Amino acid sequence: VVSQKADPEQPEQPEQPEQPEQPEQPEQPENPEQPENPVVENPFKEPEIRGGYFQITDFEELMWLMFEVNTCADTRVKVVLNSNIIVNKNCLQRVLKSSGIAKAYGDLTVWQPVGTLENPFNGYFDGQGHVISGIYIDDKSQEYAGLFGVVGSEAVIKNFGVVDSYISGGENVGAICGKSEGKIENCYSLSEVKGTGNVNGIAGKVESTSTVENCYYLADEPKENDPCAKTAAEFKSGEVAELLAKGGEAWKDVKELPGVESVVVPDEPEQPENPENPETATENITLSNVKIWSFEKTIIVENAEKEIVIADMSGRVVKNIKPENTRTEIHLNKGGIFLVKTGLSTKKVVIR
Repeated sequence: VVSQKADPEQPEQPEQPEQPEQPEQPEQPENPEQPENPVVENPFKEPEIRGGYFQITDFEELMWLMFEVNTCADTRVKVVLNSNIIVNKNCLQRVLKSSGIAKAYGDLTVWQPVGTLENPFNGYFDGQGHVISGIYIDDKSQEYAGLFGVVGSEAVIKNFGVVDSYISGGENVGAICGKSEGKIENCYSLSEVKGTGNVNGIAGKVESTSTVENCYYLADEPKENDPCAKTAAEFKSGEVAELLAKGGEAWKDVKELPGVESVVVPDEPEQPENPENPETATENITLSNVKIWSFEKTIIVENAEKEIVIADMSGRVVKNIKPENTRTEIHLNKGGIFLVKTGLSTKKVVIR
């Protein structure tokens, strides 16, 4: 008998300790939906509102309008002007012009036009017969330059003037607006407007949906294809004021438009008598008992009456001087033909 050896007993496997339960993961909060157009607070003083119309009375409230349209995207805001507004005092006199280049001196506030391509102005703006003066823009990269930049097809802009302003931009430049698809009526401009293309004293670029009615700007001479262009004589005589008065109640009782007092009407020039050397010729022109000599870029005035006003050929004032002595020397930084006015007389003077 063969005996079989029993298998040795296997030691019992130790029990595995129980694994602690994994704590439940906290629920992740759902991402809140971001608003498509986050609310932007307007930092400027908000005008009083009456009858659904914001009542603009000063420069800060005009800045409120610009920010409200351009940044807050409230493009259908309705406003009225309740007073004249000055952006920069004596703007044109504070712009130095030399060789076609304009440089500002003093602290001039640069204006940002109301309305952009992204947020065009589509609201209502009634100037109620007031003026905005001293708009200053000098940037060739600025397209759509003016008091308003881009005006949409639903906009109505009317009954105000832009005076004593210097607006120089790139494409699409006008005193009232750079580009218009809406309605502009009963407005005028006594300002200097420059650009590289689509430049006009009222609206730079006028789309087919836009209408520009009974609006006028100061031009060197009449333009057959532009009924908005009016000469200094037409502004000074009150003709433009009468035309605006026919267009609405805002100008009904206005005899002289604000800003017209600084416009000088040119007379026919008096030619010097046979100057030997035309390059250095000196003119001696008599205005009543006033004597004026011009030599190179200097005008000498004797016996001036109260004040001396010098303007360019468009009638825009270059210098306005109250003489302290019987003899006054006035230095200009460029040559050309200028208007010299003192007392009741106005004459053209050639500066070599």
